[in-house]
Amino acid sequence: METFRGLLTAVVFTAILAALVIFGFCMGRAYGQTWHPANQATVGWDAVTTLANGDPLPAGDEIRYSVVRAGADKQNPVVVADRILETQFTVTFEQEGRYLLGVYAHRIADGEEVGSTGDNISWSDDPERTGADGPFGALFFVQVEVVKGLHVQ
Repeated sequence: METFRGLLTAVVFTAILAALVIFGFCMGRAYGQTWHPANQATVGWDAVTTLANGDPLPAGDEIRYSVVRAGADKQNPVVVADRILETQFTVTFEQEGRYLLGVYAHRIADGEEVGSTGDNISWSDDPERTGADGPFGALFFVQVEVVKGLHVQ
């Protein structure tokens, strides 16, 4: 009986542990954020093809994009690309830190800007606005110098 109780305890413990690991993995994918270590990051996005009300973008209208970077607190975002046509841009980080990237759209009709989502930036840490890979940020820190002067004591 003692062996059976020990075996049952081990099975229950293993099942609970497996459930916690699976739950943690799923929650990490759903709510986690991946930090990409690099001094450059290329951010891409889906082209805007509709208006906020769901109507298709009128023929002849053009969408341009502004790319911003900010610290992890999103305070004081800096425009690093302004009114570009492309749906990707490579951002270079010159100072150490953690960065979030954001994009917003400008609607151009008859050669004039008639609307912008500048007050509603799509940030890289927003799970509702990021792609299948989920929320992300860029992490840039200069590595330390390699260890030198090895010796036996």
